[in-house]
Order: sequence, then C-alpha cells, then structure tokens
Amino acid sequence: MKAILRKIAVYFSRIITGLLFIAAVVSVYYLFPRQGTFPFEFQKGSPWMHETLIAEFDFPVLKSGDNLIQERDSILAQLKPYFELDESVSAEQIYLLRDGFHLVWDRYVATYSLDTLLSGPVLHNLEARYLLRVSACLDSIYQTGILPELGESELLTDVDNGLMVVRNKIVSDRLPNEVTGTLENYQRLKQMLQDTLLLPGVDRELVDRLFGEIGFNRYILSNLNYDHETTLAVQRTLLDEISTTRGLVQEGQRVIGRGEMVSDEAFMYLESFRSAYEAQTGDITTIWLIRIGQVLLIVTCFLALFFFLRQYRPEIVRNNLKLTFVLLLIVLSVLAGSFGGRSETISIYLVPFIIAPVVMRAFFDSRLSLFILLITMMIVGFLVPNGFNFIFIQIMAGFAAIVSFSHLHRRSQLVFTAIIVFLVSAILYLGLALMHEGSFLSIEWINIAWLAANAVLVLFSYPLIYIFEKLFGFISDVTLIELSDSNHPILRKLAEDAPGTFQHSMQVANLAETVIRSIGGNPLLVRAGAMYHDIGKIESAMYFTENQVDHMNPHDNMDHKESATLIIKHVIRGAEIAKKNKIPKPVADFILTHHGTTKPQYFYKMYKRKHPEEIIEDKEFLYPGPTPNSKEAAVMMMADSIEAASRSLKDYSEASLGQLINDIIESQLAENQFNEAEITFRDITRAKEIFLKKLTNIYHARIQYPK
Repeated sequence: MKAILRKIAVYFSRIITGLLFIAAVVSVYYLFPRQGTFPFEFQKGSPWMHETLIAEFDFPVLKSGDNLIQERDSILAQLKPYFELDESVSAEQIYLLRDGFHLVWDRYVATYSLDTLLSGPVLHNLEARYLLRVSACLDSIYQTGILPELGESELLTDVDNGLMVVRNKIVSDRLPNEVTGTLENYQRLKQMLQDTLLLPGVDRELVDRLFGEIGFNRYILSNLNYDHETTLAVQRTLLDEISTTRGLVQEGQRVIGRGEMVSDEAFMYLESFRSAYEAQTGDITTIWLIRIGQVLLIVTCFLALFFFLRQYRPEIVRNNLKLTFVLLLIVLSVLAGSFGGRSETISIYLVPFIIAPVVMRAFFDSRLSLFILLITMMIVGFLVPNGFNFIFIQIMAGFAAIVSFSHLHRRSQLVFTAIIVFLVSAILYLGLALMHEGSFLSIEWINIAWLAANAVLVLFSYPLIYIFEKLFGFISDVTLIELSDSNHPILRKLAEDAPGTFQHSMQVANLAETVIRSIGGNPLLVRAGAMYHDIGKIESAMYFTENQVDHMNPHDNMDHKESATLIIKHVIRGAEIAKKNKIPKPVADFILTHHGTTKPQYFYKMYKRKHPEEIIEDKEFLYPGPTPNSKEAAVMMMADSIEAASRSLKDYSEASLGQLINDIIESQLAENQFNEAEITFRDITRAKEIFLKKLTNIYHARIQYPK
C-alpha cells in the first residue's frame, strides 16, 4: 500500500511540474506580438550580411525621429496664438468717454475763453465734431485689438510672429507690430488726435492740455483675451497633419545589396521595411504559422531550462515550490520586457532585468543564475528592437552582477553591484554606438541616463529578496547571519541554561564551516544549523554530560532504555522549539538530521549488556531521523559526533585523533547515513583531513606556566 501511495505521490508531483512549465509557456506566449517578426538582423554602420533585399510589397519610407522633431519644432515656432476680441469693452469705454468729454469740454471752453472767439453754434458743432473724431479714433484702436500688459493677464504665449484675432467667429490675421498693449495705444491715439484738435488761434500747448484733461488712458483697456483652447486645437491639427513618411518604395525595388554598408539612409529604408513587414497580419494561415513558430521557440527555451535543471539542479525539479519561483522570475522578466518594448514613454534600457539573476543568486548558485539570465534574455530578445545589441549588453551586465554579488553579507555589496552594472552597461552601449554611428554627436546620450536609472532600480533587489524569502520559505545569507548571532533569543537561552551545549555548538559550527568552505557548500547555512542543532537540550540540560558539574549524572539512577528515550527526545523537542520560534525550515532541518537514524550507542550497548537474553527492537533506540539530505547536513553530523567524542579522549595525539575521526565517519557510512546527501568520497576524505587539522590545533600541547 505504501509503495502504491509513493508512486501516486511521484506521478502527482510530475503532473504538477508539467503544469507549471505549461503555465509558464502559455504566459510567455501571450506576451509575444501577434504579428510576424522581421527575419533579418541589421545594425547601422555594419555591412548587410544577408542576400540582396528586394521589396516584396509597396511600403512608405518613414521619416527619422530627428526629422519629425525638427518639423514639429518648426510648426510650433511659427504657430500664431489665438485671441478672442471682446467688443463689449469698446462699447462701454466709448460710452464713458462721451460722458466725460462733455464735462471736460465745458471746463476747457471756460478756462481758455473759447466762447469769446467762437459763437455758440460754432462751439456746439465743434464739440460734436471733436467728440465724433475722438470716438472714431478710439473705436478704430479697439477694432484692431489691445493686448494686456505683462503681469495684468495670463498671457502665456509669444506674439512675436503675430497673432490671430477671433471676432464674431471670424478669424483675422494681425502682424507682429499691428497689435500692441495699452501704453502703446495711448501714444498712438494721442498722435491721431493732436492735429484734429488744433483750432485757429489756439496753440498746440492748449490742445495738449485738452488731451491731458480728457485722460484717454482711462478709456484704453485690453480687449483681447488669450484663447488657449483654440490655440491648442489648432496646434494639434497642425501636428497631426505632419506626414510620417517621405516617399514610397515600390514592390520589386531593390532596398539594399549584400555587403553594402548600412548607412543612415539605408537604415531608414530597412526600418521602414521592417515596420511594414511586422504590421502585416496576413491571412489566417499566416497568422497560425506565426503562432506555431512562437510556440516552438518558447517551448524550446523552457525545455532547455528543464533539462538543465534536471541535470544540474534536480532538487528544484522535484520541489514544485522552488520550480514555481524560478519560472515566476522568468515570466515576470519577460512581462517587464514586453511592457518596455511596447512603451513609447520609457526606454527598454530602464527595465531592470538584472534583478532576476541577483535575486536568484541570493538563494541559489551562480551557474543557475547565469542560465536563468540567458534563457530570459533569449526570449526577451524577440520582443525588443535591436535584439542582438540589447541581449549582448544585458548578458554581460548580468554576468558582472552575478560575479560581483557572490554573497549578500552586507547591503554595501548590492550598491557595489549596482555600480558595476551601470559601468558595464554604459561602456558596452558606448562601444556599440560608436561602432555603428562613428560619431559622438550621433549617440543617444539619453540612454546612458536610462541605464543609470536601471542601476538604481537594481537596489530594489534587497526588499524583493526579503519578500520572496517569506513567500517561498527560502533563506538568504542575511537571514543566516542574523540567526547565527549569539544574541538571538534562543541562543542566549541556550547559553544561559545549557552553557556546555552552547560551547559544543560553537565548536561544531567552527568545524563544519571550515570543512564546507573547503569542499563546497553554504558555510553560513551549516554554521546556523550547527548553532541550533542542540536547542532541544535547553529544557533537560543536566541530562547531557557537557552540562553536568560535580560529576553528578542523573542517568546513574535511571534505566538505560529510559535514558536513551530521554536523550533521543532532545531531537524532537528541538524541532518543536524551532517551529514555535519560527526558525526557517532549512535551519530547523539540521535539528532532525544531526543524528540521522543512528542510536545513542552508550545506552544501547549498556542495555544489551545488562539484558543479554532480551530481544531488543532497534527502533526503541533509534533517533527519528531523517538522515542528512544535503552536503551541509552530512558535514554537520560528522562534526557533531567528532567534537563530542573528542572530549572523552585522554590522548590528543595526531594518531589518536585521526583514528577517532576515521572510526566515527566510517561508522556513519556503514549505517548508510549519507545515502541521501550529495557528498562524495573525495569530499569525505578532505573532511577527515580538515577535522584532524582543526582538532590538532584545538588540543595542542601547552607549556607549563611557573607558579
């Protein structure tokens, strides 16, 4: 029955694995464009490496971005703003002028005794003629239009090119100097009226006084209001009328020949052909063939990932949670690339693809991180323009990031990685740009700024590592360092309640870490595991020899089977304490595996000696296990047994220590404790050498100090 259930579990796990890969393929497929991809790769400044290209259909030649910008700037520079002429201002001010003029005229006649020079009817007619003339001149100025003075209105546009005046929905053009402000129009009105107001026998000074007494400046107000909406609408219309093309290439016309240099003009023709080619949807057969081609490419990439994982990281294939994490990083990276490739507001160089390998490196090895980067970039290369250049820059920058980001021990390492990413990306971009353009002036320097922003975004890897750590139950180097701190509450309690066990744990941690650094593995993980492997002894510290004082041993008054049960219990109790205090599973696993499925040999042998005729069931004296399932767990198991046993030696010679180390490890091998761990005989041999060297240094002879 157990065998059947085991087979069902295996098949179920494989089905989930397959579904995860299918989900990743489908997700990436829907991020691909629905149109075909231009089948030729080309770079400006490089020779055309393909056969002579003949146009398969008519297509327009697109203008370059610089040409479109120049046309746009030219239109905006010549655009005349629109103003609405308010006729109510003219009518109101002329009415006020008439009332004010009568009062001023009477005072003017009395002051200068004009009634003695002219008869009453003549003066009345003259007043009417003057008033008509003044009103006509003022109305003429208002019909032309008066601009507001700066600071008196929200005049946010330039009128150096003239302006357009809207009056009764009729638009008229005004020259640049034809329409002015209130001050200029006051001087203009004064000039218009000076000759008209001169009378026989009255000098110009009297006329100027009349003009001044009337106070025309009070009646000259702005009657032009800037029409922002109309100006903006006309601007949009003119910009929309800009043609994005500058000619037509007809079907059968030669575009470029093999070996010809891709000049600026040829590059424009090729870009136009590519855009027209990719815009074609074709018939239903073509569409389906395009989709089939995309599926084949995506499936091949994910198959390569699957075989890589199965060959070099099989534990990921067997662990659906880890596999989900790997596939999720790839899909998210492709999603970001798809968005960046389609966006017209941000550059594809801003998308921080380097985050994926950096986050991957925080939990796995460099080889896997680099392969994930390669797979991701190969897929993204189909979604971005100038795919080869982009892939080259991203892969090299990603490689530099992986190398520089070996371990996340300090936050400064991530800052250093971001700086390296920027320098590598910027240098490669400049190199490619100079190779293609041949000029510093033609380089799009804005892309360097995008790359700098990209490097800054790499710093967001730090919080992402924490988030993924909590979501998927991973453990990062930062967390391992925090757990290994002796000030951690559990370790402080271990040091206070079981000081001998605490010292033993520290020695085991030092031994195991030294071995792992030599044979390969995660030294921070094995150190943290060693620090916590015996926390189950906290509640029963005096039952373990390293914590006993005055030679008082509680086991002297206990049955050997009872003693064995109590000793074995520290493993189970340690796992419970770890779970209660939320110790990450990779560290808590060391508690269960550090004795594997061995026996507490002393109590087992003593019980057999005391009960020679009893048939003893081994399971009563077995640790619950499981056996070590990693190189780190296997080394920790060796270090634990060797360190504990070495304390009972009376002779600390190199030969004695070597014999002890060899006997313990060979015994563990004989009991099949390392069958599930990825550790080789070469690793074990090297571990024996290191254990011997370390213990020899620890137990070296000391000189006798004089009293």
